[in-house]
Amino acid sequence: MRVMWSGKWSVVTPHTVLDAVWRLVPLFHGYTQQDAQEFLCEILQQLQVEMERYPPGHLIFVTSYNTIAIPREVLPALFRGTLCSQVTYITCLHSSSVEEPFWDLSLQLPERCGFSRHVTSDSSCTLEELLQLFTASEELEGNIYTCVQCGGSSSDAMQSSSDVQLQGARKKLSISDSPDVLRLHLKRFSWNGQKINTHITFPVSLDLSPFCKREGGVSFRSAPEDTSYQLSSIIIHHGNGFNCGHYTSMCWNSEADSWVHCNDAKVTRCAQDEVLDSQAYILFYVRGHGVSSSMVTSNVTMVTPTDPLESGPSAKRVRFA
Repeated sequence: MRVMWSGKWSVVTPHTVLDAVWRLVPLFHGYTQQDAQEFLCEILQQLQVEMERYPPGHLIFVTSYNTIAIPREVLPALFRGTLCSQVTYITCLHSSSVEEPFWDLSLQLPERCGFSRHVTSDSSCTLEELLQLFTASEELEGNIYTCVQCGGSSSDAMQSSSDVQLQGARKKLSISDSPDVLRLHLKRFSWNGQKINTHITFPVSLDLSPFCKREGGVSFRSAPEDTSYQLSSIIIHHGNGFNCGHYTSMCWNSEADSWVHCNDAKVTRCAQDEVLDSQAYILFYVRGHGVSSSMVTSNVTMVTPTDPLESGPSAKRVRFA
């Protein structure tokens, strides 16, 4: 990353990165077509493993943010959020919820989009529609659930095990803690590898508040700066199937003050309309007014507890955006 952002070379061939990927993730060894979403998941996982190998006491000084952080907490601080899974029992109306971390959201396309290779104007949908579908309440199959609070009765009285009633339930997902860098994966491929070419409209500015956990009728994260996101980059799959095609990306470059289209060794400026008209496969949004790619991949310096930088801001919870 330091070589890429040094500005000394117009083209960087990542031989060492490719060798490391082949060595650490044998699944990607060779030159066959691979999925960008799986690759990103594996890369972030391996990077996190490497960061966790630093011994206690080592800190990272992040130049672009003028702050320090514990190595193992850098990537989670950027990419990890929290989902709330709430189950509501249909008979007694009691609810229970569980929270779990996520590093990306995989969004299902509406049924009307189908698996046709032909894009039609009436089959288009919006990113907000996909997020609504992801966070919509759904009825779980079968009356096979038992409320732990009341045993299935609308009465609050405790019942014996013989009186326990099975009932139906509904499940709803919501975002209880959104990450600084939000990665959205659009499920464009069917189980047999066929691609959905439906155009999905996505905004430059995304308000995440309608999809966040709500308490008392208001968003759990009600502050506008917590739920306002700006588009940073997208990954595009060119082709008609999972096992073939080509990947390119479009990224906002703050130094050039322009969107750029990255296609292997060819990098060209592009207009924002070109970005919004593209068939996005993976989207990256950053919190607030946005950060450039160079800030997310900032140069870092390792420091020890005896370094004067230790007296800087707390490294236990760092927000970069």
